[in-house]
Amino acid sequence: ALAEALGKWGIFCHIITDRPDFLFKTLNPHLHRLHKRRVDFGVIHKDNLQVDMEATKTELLWLLNERNRIVDMEVAFIRTNQVSFIISDASYLAGEIAVYAKIPCYLVSNFDWYYVYSGIFAGDSSMRPVVNTIRGLYQLMDMAVRLPFSTRDSISSCRNVVKAGVLARKPSGMADAFHQFDLPQENKILLVMFGGEGVLDLNYENLC
Repeated sequence: ALAEALGKWGIFCHIITDRPDFLFKTLNPHLHRLHKRRVDFGVIHKDNLQVDMEATKTELLWLLNERNRIVDMEVAFIRTNQVSFIISDASYLAGEIAVYAKIPCYLVSNFDWYYVYSGIFAGDSSMRPVVNTIRGLYQLMDMAVRLPFSTRDSISSCRNVVKAGVLARKPSGMADAFHQFDLPQENKILLVMFGGEGVLDLNYENLC
């Protein structure tokens, strides 16, 4: 939605992500380009959003071990494509990339990974240097725009944090689910939403 809003101003967006292509199908093809790679990964989950601690730790250590290679590659990409500004949601390496590329970088998110990792690794003293390194990388960003569904703590590692409302939204008309799915009008509808990874294991009979 943010890339779509920027497109209305004629701003071309290079989108670096490993998210599925269908998420970007509404964007103007002349004003964006997808690049299927990642500069962070977040948290690895088991089923029902349970954090896989060992897998997350292993992946995080691997990523930081690859830090110099990733930064070099992204800086070269920025120079080749004459990128003038970075918006990060919420990669901590983006701050370091921006410093070497000599362009500004804003975080736009409702949390940072320092907040997440300092919580899940609170009992693992061996990860403290890693978590502190991530905090230092966020400090390199010029500004953080804190979106709704956040707290002061959820973006605590950045400088110049400003609170904002929803930056971009996509209005859509109401759909009549009974008509769309040919359901009897006397039926009741249960909406279950799951935005996580893995499998959502629910007993739907008991829920109903």
